[in-house]
Amino acid sequence: MFRSVASHSLLRRKTTPVSSMLLRLSHTATAVEASDRFRVVIVGTGWAGYKLLINGKERRDDIERALGKPVDFVVISERNHFLYTPLLASTTVGTLEFRSITEPVRESSFRHEQDFVLASVQSIDTESKQVQCQSTLSTDLNYKIDYDMLVVACGSVPSTFGLPGVTEHAFFLKEVHHAREIRRRILENFELATQPGVSEATQRQLLHFIVVGGGPTGIEFCAELYDFVNEDLTRLYPQVSNYLQVSLIDAGEILSMFNASLRERAMRKIENRQSMRIIKHNCTE
Repeated sequence: MFRSVASHSLLRRKTTPVSSMLLRLSHTATAVEASDRFRVVIVGTGWAGYKLLINGKERRDDIERALGKPVDFVVISERNHFLYTPLLASTTVGTLEFRSITEPVRESSFRHEQDFVLASVQSIDTESKQVQCQSTLSTDLNYKIDYDMLVVACGSVPSTFGLPGVTEHAFFLKEVHHAREIRRRILENFELATQPGVSEATQRQLLHFIVVGGGPTGIEFCAELYDFVNEDLTRLYPQVSNYLQVSLIDAGEILSMFNASLRERAMRKIENRQSMRIIKHNCTE
């Protein structure tokens, strides 16, 4: 299980003052006019995009010497932070707070305040080297951003495998707001299970949590949920906690990307927990 890591702040680098480029935010405006600076536009603030931003700034002097001109890094993203996803499961049960696994992108010492844009990319014009953006804060606000080099690192979306009902009824665990929703639902279900008039069958249904996917995130969440109930919620809900059931569904081997000894160890730990089980079947709906 992952341990807590302290969120670090990046040192701000002193740079020679330069005149700010005009940012014109209107319905059809170009965000920044062309200049003699070399502009690297990064789409996304995930692992690849954020790492490129940090490494690029650390080696900016070398890059500028090689190009013979100043270099600006511009980031376009729908979220304003980098998320340390291996610890996301821990935030669903309060083991870690959300702020401890996020790093604000604006703390990365941008040369200009316009070098970070909270927006989504609608289209890319490779001939004119422009990115068409729509503001995340206002769908009426659309603009273009020029680039000399474009890096698309916007990541992926959770796969539903085309199963009906997944998007409508299941929770995903990929972003901070997903973890918040899961935490809220866990506590709501425990509270509802204690309400007068709720049958035992309904209590068991409310406290039966099903996790689909035996990868690192699924295994980590199951373990965190089990520990959360047995170490914390049993004090607050001593009776209904007995109805907890955690089912992990995966058609193949859990943690299939790891070696056999690690998979076997994980299986033993799960099997030793009475209220946890693994179901090896395909989901159909």
